[in-house]
Amino acid sequence: MKFTLQKPPSVNNIYRYTSRGGFARSYISKEGTAWFQESSLIIDKGREGPTITDLIEVKIKLFTARHQDVDNINKPIL
Repeated sequence: MKFTLQKPPSVNNIYRYTSRGGFARSYISKEGTAWFQESSLIIDKGREGPTITDLIEVKIKLFTARHQDVDNINKPIL
């Protein structure tokens, strides 16, 4: 299977934090939610056959002109 997804927002842009009522909480931002939903639709449309139950290998090709932490981009994809 092969999927082409948009480059995800950085982890710092996906997660937001708030402290209402004295408790710190994290939540997924609108930008993060939109990326996850779009990616899920692409993967659901491209999936064929039965559910995979064996070990798999994931290869990620990242095309970007920006200098940034590569690990920060892989986290949402994985």
